[in-house]
Amino acid sequence: PECVMQNCDECKDLALMPKCECVEEDEGMDHLTIKWEKCEKIEHRTRDGTTKNKRDFVTISQGSISEFLQHFTQCWPKFVLHLDTGKWQSAEALLLKTPPRGVVGAVQDFSENLSIEPKREHQSRHYAQVSVTLCGTMFYINVDDAKHIDEAERNRLKKHFADHDKPPVFKEFHCVVSPDLHHDNSFVQHCNDKINFDTAPN
Repeated sequence: PECVMQNCDECKDLALMPKCECVEEDEGMDHLTIKWEKCEKIEHRTRDGTTKNKRDFVTISQGSISEFLQHFTQCWPKFVLHLDTGKWQSAEALLLKTPPRGVVGAVQDFSENLSIEPKREHQSRHYAQVSVTLCGTMFYINVDDAKHIDEAERNRLKKHFADHDKPPVFKEFHCVVSPDLHHDNSFVQHCNDKINFDTAPN
């Protein structure tokens, strides 16, 4: 935890990363210009006049090696924390992919809000459009718990998994399209109620 939070005196601020000899020299190589990509938030204004930040917008930066290393050092603590969180989530995802009997694993996420408009719009429908959002859900279901498939399909799936030495768990994807643009708990609960196909006894 100390290393992840950059509180370790031994390794914080990239102290253990070997430096290139050209950087260690007095003159260095700062007379050379390099380019690198970086992600940053870009402000943009929506149609209703609200100013928002768009995340993960890739831009091209240009500068000396020292400037690049300075920027890299600033990004390192966030990357280490992000990497540690990713490893934890990957371990959790493995549990979701092999749920025990009576349990359904679900991974849900929203898309950014988008607009639907006619590709060839009639003049009377000028500027006609509808704003929607997408809520996708990937279910991991044990074959013996799936009540929405017939017995022949169940036996075929069980044989397929047994032949390939895999746990009897299949994936099923559902996507909900809705004009509700609020990504809140009520939306998720409503989606789950709509796509509840009685897969598991609990």
